[in-house]
Order: sequence, then structure tokens, then C-alpha cells
Amino acid sequence: MGGVPAGSAIAMSNAVTYEIFVFYNGQWKLDSMYDNHEIALFEAQRVLQGPRCMGIRVAEQRFRDATATYATRTIFRKTKIDGVNNDGVEREKKIHRDAELRAGGARSRAVESYGDDGGAAVAPIDYGLLFRLVLGAAIILAGIAAILALRSFE
Repeated sequence: MGGVPAGSAIAMSNAVTYEIFVFYNGQWKLDSMYDNHEIALFEAQRVLQGPRCMGIRVAEQRFRDATATYATRTIFRKTKIDGVNNDGVEREKKIHRDAELRAGGARSRAVESYGDDGGAAVAPIDYGLLFRLVLGAAIILAGIAAILALRSFE
């Protein structure tokens, strides 16, 4: 792929390598290694455009001679569904904000009392809850009807 194939030995002396990992079939797999930051990022973007790649990650790996250890950090990560996820998160936030505003409005409209009825209070009706209850009851009744219909075929 233009880089050093995965598994190749590289002589390191305080060297930095950039490893490209591809997310495919539910797991991250090492695709290639580069010694140039810009080329690694360019190649990662190119690989992500492929039809079988769902995500890409570029890890910077530094070998430290003094301690004979590797220090690794992810410098780039992207998936094909990032935009879809962000849109979904924003939609969920808007739904929650709207629900909080409606709930806040219902709380601020405290129970009102009407003139000469002896001070009896009237609570506001939560139509959303009423709708969910009716829908749930309809689903349960449809399930019971389906079970009875299936039993009649025995």
C-alpha cells in the first residue's frame, strides 16, 4: 500500500512510526505503517473511502531508546457513520430539550382553581401519557386476538 507492510522489522532509534488500523468485520486490524505523518493521514483518508472499511485509526508510535519502550497514541480516528451519529445525537438533544420545555411549562401552569366551585382544582391533562396508554392497550388486545386466532387453527 505504499507504506511498510504490517509485521516488517524497522530499525528504531527514537523513531516515530504511524500505524493505520482498519475497522473491518467488527475488529481493528493493522493495515500498514508509515514513517511520515502527512502520508499516513492521507493514506488513512484514502483507505476509509474503500467499500469494505467502516472505520480508520492512525496511531503514532514512538520508541524511546532510553527506556526501551514504546509510547502509542491515537492521532486520527474516523468512521463512515460519524456524521449519522452526530445527527442522531443532535436530534435526541432537541427532543429532550422540547420535552423539558413542555414539562417545565406544565409545572409552571400550576393547578388552577375556578370561581364558585368551592375551590376544586383541575389538573392539566397529559395527552402524551394518555396516547401511550391507549396505544399500549391496543397492542395488548391485538396480541391476544392474534393468539386466539392461531389457536383456532390447531
